[in-house]
Amino acid sequence: MTALVAVTAADQVVGFAAMTITGYLDYLYVATKFQRQGIAAALLDILERRIPVTRWTTAASITARPFFEAHGYRSVRRNQVQRHSENLINFTLIKQNKLIDNLTKYDLDETT
Repeated sequence: MTALVAVTAADQVVGFAAMTITGYLDYLYVATKFQRQGIAAALLDILERRIPVTRWTTAASITARPFFEAHGYRSVRRNQVQRHSENLINFTLIKQNKLIDNLTKYDLDETT
């Protein structure tokens, strides 16, 4: 698993994220005071660059779903999860790695 931490110049932790080697984004968090400043997008971008898989996946809450869709993810399944006798809705989202898709297509074209 690759984990990142975003900090201010004063070493205050403002966000963190982690992705498995298979491309599953396990968590992505930015403190409320620091949201909408590009921190989550930067963390996500770095993880996607460091983990070059054919596609990335995550399970996102209904409120996080628009963020991921704005960054190229698409919803493939609606899930209902029970936590402490409470039913929660989240979504399985995926994003194809276009760079690897293009390289694969190029390699196939070169061999034919």
